Amino acid sequence: MDTQDSWEKPATGGSEDLKRLFEANLELIDRISAKICRKYGYFGPDAEDFTSLVRVKFLDNDFARLRKFAGRSSLKTYITTVITRLFYDERTRRWGKFRPSQAARKGGEVALLLEVLLYRDGRPFNEAVRVLRQQYQVEETEAQLADLAATFPPRVPRLREGEQQLEELPIDGGVEDRVFDRDQEKVANQVKAALDRGMGLLPKEDQLILRMHFENGFTVAKISQVLGLEQRPLYARVKRCLRHLRLCLEKEGLGSEDALGLVGWDRGEENE
Repeated sequence: MDTQDSWEKPATGGSEDLKRLFEANLELIDRISAKICRKYGYFGPDAEDFTSLVRVKFLDNDFARLRKFAGRSSLKTYITTVITRLFYDERTRRWGKFRPSQAARKGGEVALLLEVLLYRDGRPFNEAVRVLRQQYQVEETEAQLADLAATFPPRVPRLREGEQQLEELPIDGGVEDRVFDRDQEKVANQVKAALDRGMGLLPKEDQLILRMHFENGFTVAKISQVLGLEQRPLYARVKRCLRHLRLCLEKEGLGSEDALGLVGWDRGEENE
């Protein structure tokens, strides 16, 4: 059917008129839905589900959304606004407060997918790569994906605080343990921030190597294979970078060994 992009009169007709208007603009609705999905990192099944949701929302309550169109803008602009609002609502429902970073958006579709898998879904790097291969037919190498992951800003989990959360603590004899855990989490967040500052002083490739080893669980041998670097010098390189980070932590008043242990960076070379 021909689209009615330029139709600018209010949709004051009956149900049949609104139905014809919807059908005439269904291709436009799908096209705008797809564009918004690409912009904000919905791909594959997620994008298909959202497009279907949009169609249903336009059908709801006897085409209520089209009925509200008042002709103060083009129909295309109005539809875009409606779909954008639907997307924000759906994203908040599904993702909570997660938002793709600027770095991921600049990196394109694959970067957005990778960041979602790593930081929204909490998947290990190896598993994220497998999902990208199997579900999205991504062809980038592990090294290329690791390079992308290294550009993402670190994300620190938000702490739930306040009287309501304290009231929710069950009285089961474990309150002291949970308070201790929260204190540990706060310190861990401070350590992560300090590590990030220290990492920023290292060359990009050193940052990538450390994150692959300590955050994504790569052995030094695997890093050597993925990045095409000689394996033997990598051991000394990792240790040299760790010495640098320990000094950075100590300068900020954080005991380096205990601090690294809080964030899982104290396992030395056990994964090599």
